[in-house]
Amino acid sequence: MTTRRHSLRVWARALAAPLVVAGGLGWGAADAQAAVSCSVSSTSASGRLVNFPSGLLGLGNSAYQSDFESSVTLTCSVGVGESNPNLHYEIGVSYGSNLSGSNQRRARSGSNLLNYQLYTSAQRLGTQIWAPLPASGSNIVTGLMNIPAGQSTASVVIPLYFAVPTNQGGGNATFTDTLSITASVRQGGVPVTSTLGTASVSIVRSGGGCAISTRPQSMVLQVQPPYPMASPVSATTPLALTCTPGIAPATVNLRQVTGANAEMFGLNYQVQLLNSSGQPLVLGVVSGLVNVVGCLLGPCYDNYDLQIRALIAAGQSPTFNPNDAGLCGATTCSETHTWEFVVTY
Repeated sequence: MTTRRHSLRVWARALAAPLVVAGGLGWGAADAQAAVSCSVSSTSASGRLVNFPSGLLGLGNSAYQSDFESSVTLTCSVGVGESNPNLHYEIGVSYGSNLSGSNQRRARSGSNLLNYQLYTSAQRLGTQIWAPLPASGSNIVTGLMNIPAGQSTASVVIPLYFAVPTNQGGGNATFTDTLSITASVRQGGVPVTSTLGTASVSIVRSGGGCAISTRPQSMVLQVQPPYPMASPVSATTPLALTCTPGIAPATVNLRQVTGANAEMFGLNYQVQLLNSSGQPLVLGVVSGLVNVVGCLLGPCYDNYDLQIRALIAAGQSPTFNPNDAGLCGATTCSETHTWEFVVTY
């Protein structure tokens, strides 16, 4: 049984008139320096690239980009009796053991190499290629970690977004690489610790399987006064799977990756998988082909057309609290959740 994963993002934007949110999180050079120790967990990341059959109507080798994901956890601790600090962290990642050019990561199988890349965002843009420290901007991941009063430890999960580009020739094999992950942690602008983890990358290229041929896009849900909402707010994005002959997806499911529950600013929302007619999938089972392509004049492949819908039901009113300060402007609050859809065949 094979599982493929891909992420999409759901944005909620709430407008209020007026909206006043106080509070925030910050640190300064005057903060007392606590004795801080941190660690980065090691992880493994597994991807799969499908070699589709060639032919008059065939798609050819690795016709579709393959995405996969993993994550590491940054954990920081203070000693007993120490003050509870606000920490700023930066995460950098090496280019691996088979670097080509300035930033092209490659995995190896014997003497054969396969290009892949690691990104700082699920969007996987060319400007978001994850780089080693001391890089900056969109090429590293940064954030704040607060160790709450009365606690000695806090953790943050850092997603890793991989992609294997299209149209790479070669046979079926398993390609591997190892990445070093470095975390630099500061308190009040002063370095307090640096730590190292690893990511073991494995990419299987095979002649059978399913690929994501239409990639889902981010969905934006915008609500505005008057409240409670008189009508629901929804957004949809298409999703299509293409499978080699004789292989069909058994289930397609959704899983929330970031965010606490399916709720933003007190607004509950749903994310649903729909068939091509806009009807919910029963237990995530993909039933029937939308079309079968290319079987007469060349190797065939099968397409499955789906939709993903995000929905905020009517009758709700947003609520705001001081913890939302970093998400809000003068009159608008915006929050993003990442969801993952999982294809099993």
